[in-house]
Amino acid sequence: MAWHKVPPLSSRFLVSGETALQIDLRAIPAGNLPEIAADAAEALRLRSWRYDRHHTDMTEAKRPSLATAELVLGECVDAVSTAWPRRSAVCEGVAFARALVSEPGNLLHPQAFVEECRALETLGVDVEVLDEAQMLAEGMGALLAVGQGSAQPSRFLVMRWKGGRGGDDAPPLNPIHPLDPTTNRLTTGA
Repeated sequence: MAWHKVPPLSSRFLVSGETALQIDLRAIPAGNLPEIAADAAEALRLRSWRYDRHHTDMTEAKRPSLATAELVLGECVDAVSTAWPRRSAVCEGVAFARALVSEPGNLLHPQAFVEECRALETLGVDVEVLDEAQMLAEGMGALLAVGQGSAQPSRFLVMRWKGGRGGDDAPPLNPIHPLDPTTNRLTTGA
């Protein structure tokens, strides 16, 4: 099986009634397997994300049944294990962002958004919140005008990443991931 078929496969099995999925990647050449397995695990995790928080009328047949997915790797488990923590962190960040943009505005009002984003402070993100008076002082009149249509007060969130928790040697966040022309893969930016 080609590793790029893993996400559609996980999607097909997500609500199939099956509770476990096992994918054998041992046929992939050993030199390529660690990176391909990490790619497949990342794709599997990203593709299986769902936001069903407010779907109270969902039938059992539409609820996710797949609880575990296992990639069979053979000899390269240690190599994949070293590549996975960074990939896992990216997946967690994507899931966090997806959950925020999926939440309806009547529930994720400005102050609730601020409270959700404060969780990022434990990861080394500086979070600064401007209230309406500070926003007015900064010349954000147009933004405040939009906020007047809400019963909730406006907030402006400034987040700064400085490389991790106090002194961690973490790579900088890089929103641009150019294609590496030699491998035709996305680069990490680090």
